[in-house]
Amino acid sequence: MNIPEIKAQLEAITYDALHYDTESREHQWRTQALKVLERDGVLVISSPGHTVLDNSREESSESGEFCGNPCPYIDPRIEAIADQHSCHWEWIHWGEIALVKN
Repeated sequence: MNIPEIKAQLEAITYDALHYDTESREHQWRTQALKVLERDGVLVISSPGHTVLDNSREESSESGEFCGNPCPYIDPRIEAIADQHSCHWEWIHWGEIALVKN
């Protein structure tokens, strides 16, 4: 597995995320690059927002409403890079995935 090549491919992915702007006091959509971490030779994508990863299947304790997607979701662009390198993603927890060789 060529970790530097895969990391560069993943970091080239951009997505839109909602951010709170303290000056305007409003939420605004911003385009940002995917952030990829390397931990002991393993590539990890950590909590980049529900537009790229979503495995939050819990109910909101305040409203009792469903907050997440009924199925775990990983952006198809991220899945394609894993497939290209004969790898797959495994959930570490609800907001983090790790790349694993098939």
